[in-house]
Amino acid sequence: MTDLDKWQAVGVYDPDDPNAASRAELLAVFEASGIEPDVFVGREPFGDIARIANESIIRPGPRFDAAEAAARSGLPYEKFDAMRRAAGYPQSDSAFYTDADLAGFAAFSMAGEMFTESELLHFTRVVSSSLARVAEAAISLFQVDVAADMMAAELSEIEVWVKNFEASQMLSEVRAPLDAIFNLHLEQAIQRNDASRTADGSMVRMAIGFVDLVGSTPVMDALPAEELGRLVREFEEQAYDTVTDHGGRVVKLIGDEVMFAAVDPNVACEAALALVEAFQNSVVVPRGGMAYGDLLDRSGDYYGPVVNLASRAGDQAVPGEILVSGELAEAATNFSFESAGRRQLKGIAEPIRLHSLVSA
Repeated sequence: MTDLDKWQAVGVYDPDDPNAASRAELLAVFEASGIEPDVFVGREPFGDIARIANESIIRPGPRFDAAEAAARSGLPYEKFDAMRRAAGYPQSDSAFYTDADLAGFAAFSMAGEMFTESELLHFTRVVSSSLARVAEAAISLFQVDVAADMMAAELSEIEVWVKNFEASQMLSEVRAPLDAIFNLHLEQAIQRNDASRTADGSMVRMAIGFVDLVGSTPVMDALPAEELGRLVREFEEQAYDTVTDHGGRVVKLIGDEVMFAAVDPNVACEAALALVEAFQNSVVVPRGGMAYGDLLDRSGDYYGPVVNLASRAGDQAVPGEILVSGELAEAATNFSFESAGRRQLKGIAEPIRLHSLVSA
């Protein structure tokens, strides 16, 4: 039986409240789920207790402020503060740290024995921003597939919390497959690095491609929000699946444009043609540009004249066309190309001879 006095002591239960009976029922569910009253001590405001309970599931255990966390971490406060910021912990009185957070700081501190602090902080920012996107995608998944139905069904406080609790538990289970997926991508990154690293080790030699949806802006402006979301999602899914299936890597999605990379120029051509073909019957028509050469690789992205050339070539392409540099046309021996003449590309001083990718 629920000891309501304990819950009353921390301010989340009032026997004189008109909704006391339903609140008591909710607190019983909390207890059955392993949530104790001390979770609510010092938490303001107490209105949304379901949210606070869910937070305790996602980040369980004792909570420490920044000063105590820094002391427990064993790091000088300046170094702790730099890592805190790079990892995405806000600087506010409401911010807190758990034992799991401190374990993470300890792991990064150990990594400091091998890497310079500036590079380690840079890596931490990349990890943090990537995981922030994963977290946002998880919330979006819940909002689209669960929350909308919950609002329409006008569920009780208990029913809402149970749904949220189930979602939190399910998302917690995502961590195991995330480890496996990370290991997969780590293996692939090592293979790409070994196959593309230049002799002096300073750069990688790869093909870079950009594909966008020609005329998509006016089309998208005329679409309802729901249809716009469907179109963008369809493009993202098709781009990711197509590039992955052909052995390339999606570097990033920029609105209605995908940037991808491949060690083998033939793979880049296969992916680009397949992506254009996938949208032949769509309301938007793909076009693209590709180039091949030495690139500076940094934090999962690529930089340099080759990247600029691929992007600018794509701007020159007509709907359904993939324009490529001479270096890529020469290296992609499995494909045929037609001369597209010399083009004056934005940001590039001299005219560049381009070629139109035809077929395998």
